[in-house]
Amino acid sequence: MSGIERVVREYRFRLARTQEDRDRVFALRYEVFNRELEYRLSEDRVRQLEKDEHDEVADLCFIEHIRTRTMVGCVRLVVPDEEKGEGFEHLPIEHHCGNGLLDSLSSIGNLSRRYLCEVSRLAIHRRFRSRKVTGETTGEVPHDPDGEVGDRMIGVSLFLASTAMVGLTGRHHVLAFMEPKFPRLLARSGLIFRQASEMFDICGRRAAYYIDQRQAVENMSPALRGLYRHIHGELQAQYDEKASSAVR
Repeated sequence: MSGIERVVREYRFRLARTQEDRDRVFALRYEVFNRELEYRLSEDRVRQLEKDEHDEVADLCFIEHIRTRTMVGCVRLVVPDEEKGEGFEHLPIEHHCGNGLLDSLSSIGNLSRRYLCEVSRLAIHRRFRSRKVTGETTGEVPHDPDGEVGDRMIGVSLFLASTAMVGLTGRHHVLAFMEPKFPRLLARSGLIFRQASEMFDICGRRAAYYIDQRQAVENMSPALRGLYRHIHGELQAQYDEKASSAVR
């Protein structure tokens, strides 16, 4: 069974809509970012959750192993929200890169905030960040004897999930603050990010990167299109349910 087939069969992609699921996402982020990588990010030390004010205007998505319900990875989509008040009309990435960020993308045209978003806080469970899933079986984390669902497959799947979220919310202009290795990895899958800022020393060497979600889908590697359609379908059903609940 290939890595893609295994992702489709054994994992599901969920929007964190309940407080319980959102706290599970925050707990994974705390474990990865604050404890393992020792980043100095916002945290609730008592409850061991990593979260900040931008999570209030963010959609959170996670990958869950179906049989064990283990959360193996998560990512968030942040949108500007002027109605929320001061500080929310800008994306987190703008606080790092300053006012020149959008100016550097002027060749693309007018980037209306109505169509702008940021993908961030991508975290992967430590046992899925190695080249292959470890052979340890604790009953909590699934064992992958073929090593097919390792860091690359989970990482790419999270970016495919964020690509689907962007399309489903109509926010086609995407910014992300990444180490250079991630755009190189994603380029192999046809997801071509353009560097949009200088490098900064923030949790390692990082820069702002830009991609148009519509071009990302168009240029996507044929090998990933089936997986993308699968993820898109799962998330679309949840967004439709969310919209239906909001008008009741």
